[in-house]
Amino acid sequence: GHKVHQVSDEAKAEVSEEALATARRMAEEGLKEKLAEIDMDEGEWKAYVSYLDRIASEVAQLRVILDSVESKSKERSWLRHQTSGDLDDSKIVDGMAGDRQVFRRRGDVKENAGNRGKKKRLMFAMDVSGSMYRFNSQDGRLERLLECTMMIMEALDGFTGAKYEYSIVGHSGDSPSIPFVEFGQPPENRKERLKVLQRMVAHSQYCISGDHTVEALDQAMATMGDSSDSDPDNSFVFLLSDANLQRYGIDPAELGNTLLGEPGVTGHVVMIASLADEAKRSVNAMPPGTASTCMDAGQLPQLLKSILSSSIDQ
Repeated sequence: GHKVHQVSDEAKAEVSEEALATARRMAEEGLKEKLAEIDMDEGEWKAYVSYLDRIASEVAQLRVILDSVESKSKERSWLRHQTSGDLDDSKIVDGMAGDRQVFRRRGDVKENAGNRGKKKRLMFAMDVSGSMYRFNSQDGRLERLLECTMMIMEALDGFTGAKYEYSIVGHSGDSPSIPFVEFGQPPENRKERLKVLQRMVAHSQYCISGDHTVEALDQAMATMGDSSDSDPDNSFVFLLSDANLQRYGIDPAELGNTLLGEPGVTGHVVMIASLADEAKRSVNAMPPGTASTCMDAGQLPQLLKSILSSSIDQ
């Protein structure tokens, strides 16, 4: 909330060594106080910063995107009882009876008390299977997953409660739904966010062999569709997977069917790793616009923007 002022190089050059040393000491003391406040030691802080440094610009970009998508969503909504546009399925009987106002279309509406306060609910189902840990040394897939997870948590910090609500679950050979972050209970500080990452790594390292990708997506879509808090156009499921589907006899088309099986919930599969071209082939086997490859965590902000924005405009 404070204004940021950047000191010029000329002004920096005029600062004495003694003043610089004092400033460094004050910064170190401030950091120690903050770490003590959240019960985070310097080793944990360095571990966290090592990830954050890689994605800091993407976090800032994603925060801008989340804010702009929210603003845009207030401008567009379904206008019902129209004489032209898309046929409103709920008005078919009225149309057969002669009613001409059986269409709906997107348009600008005035915000009212009923619309005000509706949150976008995001569920992220993360692949924490054994293959993520096993193949990380080859292609960095687990590191990429951790970067994506940190980016989501950092970017949504401050938005939750008013505009967005999110949940993070894991899927592996152990279970289709391992809770990491519950709806309405986001990690409050960086120590808690680091613990989420640590639990994900531990699970991937010690889980049993197997795959619950299909069940994870089915359960996530059903959870969002059944929830009384969910609202059409405001419910999203993102499943991240390392595309190790063929080994377990999983047909990508089955994932595609699941993505379209819950009206009012927008689902998307993101392949963050691949053996040969399996990720590409899997994406091509799913309905257009429901799956993507993301081999670089830096691509995720634009991917999320595309998915969220297209849902608002559809």
